[in-house]
Amino acid sequence: LERRLSISVDTPTKSQFPGETISYDITVENIGNYEDNVSLDNNSLDDDWSQNLSIYALNLEYLDSQTFQLNVNIGENAYVDDNFGSIVTAISDGDSVVEVDIGATTYALQYASVDIVTPSDVIEEPYRDVIFIFEIYNSGNGPDSFNITGHSSGNWTFEMDKDITTELDRFGTDDVEVIVSVPAGTPVGTIDTFTITVDSLFDSTIINS
Repeated sequence: LERRLSISVDTPTKSQFPGETISYDITVENIGNYEDNVSLDNNSLDDDWSQNLSIYALNLEYLDSQTFQLNVNIGENAYVDDNFGSIVTAISDGDSVVEVDIGATTYALQYASVDIVTPSDVIEEPYRDVIFIFEIYNSGNGPDSFNITGHSSGNWTFEMDKDITTELDRFGTDDVEVIVSVPAGTPVGTIDTFTITVDSLFDSTIINS
């Protein structure tokens, strides 16, 4: 009589966005020559990553196999390509020397996000210039640059000192200086709203203004 086990995983590496969960299919097979009860265990993860198994005990007939899930929760604050290795261990209850394990590595995907800090409103006389400083803030989880476009609601003349930011790491900022010219003869009380719109070079669907 012999107790033997094998263990496999559907794929050794997967990726997912921070704050999300990804699952691996783990299969344990009884390759011994009689029925066996099997205990399952997994290692612990750090930096607000976590994981769990869908089941922690198996009953396997001779040559029987069972598939269960390893669920890995990627940390909310994970930086792009941060990764952790998971280890799942299967141990025979009949003979604790009979132990097999399998590893899987999960990577954090990059996502884009951008915020804009807008300056205060200004009152100025006609035929004068107003200077605004907008701050672009990379709130994604990896390096990114951002295209910048400006718009004056009254079609007033303006100049921007850049139309794209430098590459910003996570939490990095870049300032955009805008000079808006108040046209001569503009009636008192006229309001012009100047807006900048930024979009991510990494993911052009991410836009803020």
